[in-house]
Amino acid sequence: MSPQFRLKSEITAETKRLGVDLIGITSSARLGEAPPNHRPTDMMPEAKSVIVLARKFLSGPTNSKHWTSYTAVHDGNIARLDNDAYCISRYIEENYRANTLPVPAMTPYFHWDEQKQYAAGDLSHKHAAVAAGLGVIGKNSLLITPQYGNKVNLVSIITELELEPDALLSKELCPAGCRLCIDSCPASAIHGDCTINQSSCRNHCWTKLPRGFSVLQCWECRGCCPANRVMKPDCGYLLA
Repeated sequence: MSPQFRLKSEITAETKRLGVDLIGITSSARLGEAPPNHRPTDMMPEAKSVIVLARKFLSGPTNSKHWTSYTAVHDGNIARLDNDAYCISRYIEENYRANTLPVPAMTPYFHWDEQKQYAAGDLSHKHAAVAAGLGVIGKNSLLITPQYGNKVNLVSIITELELEPDALLSKELCPAGCRLCIDSCPASAIHGDCTINQSSCRNHCWTKLPRGFSVLQCWECRGCCPANRVMKPDCGYLLA
C-alpha cells in the first residue's frame, strides 16, 4: 500500500465516522484554471490536494413546498459541513502535521458584485467536486452525483498534504435532451449551459416571513431533476 493511499484510506474512514455521505479528493493542479483568487494555491501557496465532502439533502423537504423545513434542513447541512471540514482539518493537522484550510461551505466569501447580484465563493465547491470525481454539473448549475442526484450540499478542505486523487467521473448524469429544470424555473434563470442568472434566481428564491426570517421559497430545479431518482447501492431502493 502506497503512503498516499494509506493516508487517503485513513482520512476517508475518519470522514465516514463523522457521518459524511461522500468524500472525493483532487489535486490542486486540477483546479489550476479556476479564476484568479479562486484557486487553491491562491489561498494556500503550498496546496497539494483538495478534499471535498458532501452531505445528502433530505428527500422530504425537497418534495414538499414547506419553506421553513427546507430552509432549516439546508442551513443545518451547511453548519454540519463546516463542522465536518473543521474536524477533518484538525484530524489532518494533529495526525500528519500538515497545514489545512477549510473553505466555508457557504458564507462568508469575498467576491460580491452588488450591481449584478453575483456571488462567488472563495473556492467553487461544485467544481472541486467535479475535479474530485464526485459528480458532474447539470444544466441548472447544480452538482449531480450518482448516489444522490443533485440533493447534496458541499464543503472543501485545502491541504498541503499530498493525497492520491480520485478518478474523474465519466458517466453522463444530466440527459442531453432534458429541459425539466429549464422549463420549470419560475424566474427563467437557467441558461441550459450549466450556468444561471444569479440575480434572477436569488431575487426569486429568497423571501422574508412576517417576523423577518429569511427563507428559501423555491427549489424547483432541484426537485424536478430526474437524476434524483437513482438507485442507492447500499439499500437497493429508488430515492424520490
